[in-house]
Amino acid sequence: MKAPANVLVVLLTGAFGSCLVHDGSEHERQAVEVVSTIQSQFPREERKTTFAIGAAGTLSPRAEDERAPSQPGGSPRAAGRGNRLAARLPATSDGELRVELQDRPGLWLEERLIGASSSARAQVVLGRVVYLGAKAGVDRAYEVSPQRVEEYLRLADEHAASDLAYEVQTGPGIADLVADGSGFGLVAVDAAGRPLLKAPQPEGVDARLDPVQGRLVATRMGERRFLVRVRLLEELAGLRFPVLLDPGWTSMDAMATARDCHSATLLSNGKVLVTGGEDGDGGHARASAELYDPAAGTWTAAGSMATARVCHTATLLPSGKVLVTGGSNGSQAVASAELYDPVAGTWSATGSMTTARQWHTATLFPSGAVLVTGGGHSGALAEAELYDPAAGTWSATGSMTVARRRHTATLLASGMVLVAGGYSVGSYSAAAELYDPAAGTWSVIGAMAQARQAHSATLLPSGKVLAAGGRTSGGDEIASAELFDPALGTWSSTSPLAASRAWHSATLLADGKVLVAGGYGDGSLDTAEIYDPAGGTWSAAGALAGARDAHSATLLPSGAVLLAGGEIYLHGTGQGLTSCELFDPLLGAWSASGALAPARSAHTATPRPAGEVLVTGGDGNGGPRASAELYEPTAGTWRPTAPLDAARREHSATLLLGGKVLVVGGFDGRSTLATVKLYDPSGATWSDTGSLSAPRQGHSATLLRDGKVLLVGGSDGSDALTAVELYDPSAGTWSATGSLAGARLAHTATLLANRKELVVGGCSGGSSLAAAELYDPAN
Repeated sequence: MKAPANVLVVLLTGAFGSCLVHDGSEHERQAVEVVSTIQSQFPREERKTTFAIGAAGTLSPRAEDERAPSQPGGSPRAAGRGNRLAARLPATSDGELRVELQDRPGLWLEERLIGASSSARAQVVLGRVVYLGAKAGVDRAYEVSPQRVEEYLRLADEHAASDLAYEVQTGPGIADLVADGSGFGLVAVDAAGRPLLKAPQPEGVDARLDPVQGRLVATRMGERRFLVRVRLLEELAGLRFPVLLDPGWTSMDAMATARDCHSATLLSNGKVLVTGGEDGDGGHARASAELYDPAAGTWTAAGSMATARVCHTATLLPSGKVLVTGGSNGSQAVASAELYDPVAGTWSATGSMTTARQWHTATLFPSGAVLVTGGGHSGALAEAELYDPAAGTWSATGSMTVARRRHTATLLASGMVLVAGGYSVGSYSAAAELYDPAAGTWSVIGAMAQARQAHSATLLPSGKVLAAGGRTSGGDEIASAELFDPALGTWSSTSPLAASRAWHSATLLADGKVLVAGGYGDGSLDTAEIYDPAGGTWSAAGALAGARDAHSATLLPSGAVLLAGGEIYLHGTGQGLTSCELFDPLLGAWSASGALAPARSAHTATPRPAGEVLVTGGDGNGGPRASAELYEPTAGTWRPTAPLDAARREHSATLLLGGKVLVVGGFDGRSTLATVKLYDPSGATWSDTGSLSAPRQGHSATLLRDGKVLLVGGSDGSDALTAVELYDPSAGTWSATGSLAGARLAHTATLLANRKELVVGGCSGGSSLAAAELYDPAN
């Protein structure tokens, strides 16, 4: 149940007469009783809205209560931005309720309660619209906010509870009513399957205050016409009547702008920060950021980064701030980094990386340092850098043996970082290596059986690393999966995915299984799979509400997984997404959630200790973004936070031990970046820290056990890199620390239990790599 954020202008059509006047009649007394019951069972913020009758029988708030003006002709407008709802309520219960999305023609629906009485007239009582005797055995009331049109039904007996149904007519922009991920609610979707409006599962209480739950079932009756039935899940004979139930419609509160290749970071307060990415209008990078509040299911602006960026990284630092690094500004990789402070909701510059880079990785070490590896722009980088959050500076550390971008970097239990795969000079890579933060050096380990980039690498509870999917030489997506055993330093095959995919997400669930969702195969995918390491097998995990790739996935404190943004690419055309979805591992089901304000992909998503997720940069539909957003998992909403100083994608974002986030390199749309930024969640600000020795994108960044960050490989915008840099958060400086055996970018980097880092795959010179390397921080 969500409290209304603002008061929405409500219009009632038809002639009302004296039914709107509080005259102390028995009819009004009964209406007050209905509202009092609602207030006691569904407590909310106190509503002080009063209404006045206007011309043609319209109903609108009095001047002292208005939060937004009403449009001439009776089309209400809500305060704020995003997908706000407007509602027109009928004069009598047998009329149509109209719900529409503000300023989005064709996105509306009208519903009529079947069997409703024409003599049940509207009354306004304590800010709610009440219909006594709406139909036999049913009283009805409405409460409206910019995000929700909530209906309350008081059901007198079993007959009333067993005979609830609506006729629904939709506008041309709504193609279908489908079951939501829970199977108990409905989602109104467009022709592409994108969610627009949601009718959540009805809930309520009986006279004993025992919980009551319902289910909505839609049956198509014709073109854009549906019959929607309400079914209670409890046995009616076991309920004590009257029963109070709350069906209604809510907006998906989409992001203001579609974005893909963005970042999404869980913040300490449970919200999720989304930054940068490309928009849906020509692939321009975005600097904007937004915060998602899961408790309210809404998005709010989170300021803008100083630099638009896409394909960057975003890392939640121990300080609570989020570090956004690198990415592309739409034309080239950038080295800049920025810090978002969620407390202040502001961005500040921090030191720039020595190398501009996008498609890199950023790994947070327990010490708070952030390791950025690889990346690049047109090529790949081997260089790695370390960000020191205390000093806000970058220092070079050992370079990877293989330059790579679009690789993976995984912090192992040992404190080492495993980097694998990616795209290197002209080919994809199967190579893997380990970074040792104690020594700042890399060591080559056994190569993967198959070269891959744009794959996923997930550290399992056993200490092994699962590499799944990706794209191999020749440009084909693959389904194969492999396991790296850090104790043996070897790879072994495991069961393949059911569908070949790259640019997907892989999330370790609380039960130790891995959720793989979306991605790109023969077009964008709407499928999901779960890997069970106990049996080495995959199983289906339901279908997403819509296909997407290059999205972000964030594990929330509740155990749910939030997918945000990305793009849908079908028939040779890509479109950035604002929509978001939640996966409930207990139900094994997907449901729509609040959407990002701007769409983004190739962004970073950094979870914060308090539960929020910080998303930075990435690609929008018009190029890299600088914006950042915070996701609040409790409310399921986004809010913007301070943006980076430069748009970037293919950067890294690493959560430092102090709670700050180190953002390194990336591509700003024009050049690869060397700049580095620190995000401070306490003030939601960004600050400069040491820059990289050279620009890089598509690298990996790994937080080592001592708090330093190892930056590996990536690209300088033309070539993959072998260079590795180490960031010392206490000094805010970078130092070189060895080099990869081979240049690589778009690889993975995983910190192993023995504190070494395993770097796997990636690409170099246009070919995917199978090689892997180990970095030993001790030497």
